[in-house]
Amino acid sequence: MRVRVILAIGLLLAAVQFADRAEAREQLNQNDAVNVDPQKSYIFFRTRERLALQFLREVTPEEHAQWVAARAVALVAAQRRYERAAMQYRGEVEYCSDRPPPCMRLERPTPVTDENFAFTPAEADNFVAVSQGPQFTRAGEDEYTYLVAVPPGTYILYGQVVIGGNGAAGVCLCMGSVRFEARAGQIMDLGEIRYPATDIQRRRSQAVPGVRPAAVEIVPYAASMPRPERLNNRPVVPAEFRASGKMPNYFGILIDRHPAMPGVLRYQRDRVIDDRTGNDPVSLIDAAGRR
Repeated sequence: MRVRVILAIGLLLAAVQFADRAEAREQLNQNDAVNVDPQKSYIFFRTRERLALQFLREVTPEEHAQWVAARAVALVAAQRRYERAAMQYRGEVEYCSDRPPPCMRLERPTPVTDENFAFTPAEADNFVAVSQGPQFTRAGEDEYTYLVAVPPGTYILYGQVVIGGNGAAGVCLCMGSVRFEARAGQIMDLGEIRYPATDIQRRRSQAVPGVRPAAVEIVPYAASMPRPERLNNRPVVPAEFRASGKMPNYFGILIDRHPAMPGVLRYQRDRVIDDRTGNDPVSLIDAAGRR
């Protein structure tokens, strides 16, 4: 599995940067009217930082079936290319058998198998980027809210990730995160997204001795968290979080994990535990049974 994930990173980065699906993902600004599309869902959160985030929508059974079929076709084509390359290589070996070096120009091709075949992961186009701007509302220097229209589905907080022309940078929550259901026609209030490590760097908070600050953390919605007036009389509901298992580091960036969330997520050393059941949560990969 590890080999295939590593080989797929380059393909995934290209897919994320250039994908253009029919399902428009819209980040609303301070002047946009809030007209809730019953075919879409909406992610809303508060934050004190303008930092880029990535959410990852889990693959649906239909998307998985399409991916399996497309991969099977691509695998056959890749194996045929290997057979042609292997035939050319054998021919050159025979040709050079009685000739002095340097004669060989071809390298021995690597057999293509189901295990080593690099194919873009099914979830490659399911990343939802929330950029630094536009913000939905802004109050003062460090009070922002974001509202993003997304396709309905189950979303995982992937991490604080910036993708640019020179690649990706940031931190992924690959060692444990949280997921939530984004239902059609509803605005899912995540609460507040905090960046403890950034807060300490900017001296907004004090470091706890012996405790490594997390890169990204969701504080679930509480009644004390105000909502913008523009959301009055809109279908806003608090997000219900569940534990999410380990994820591949698709972008090759720094690795972290979401802090424990009582009743949702906890850890036993490097083991991710669903705090509701005491069991291991289903990982992103295992959920689709792909690898």
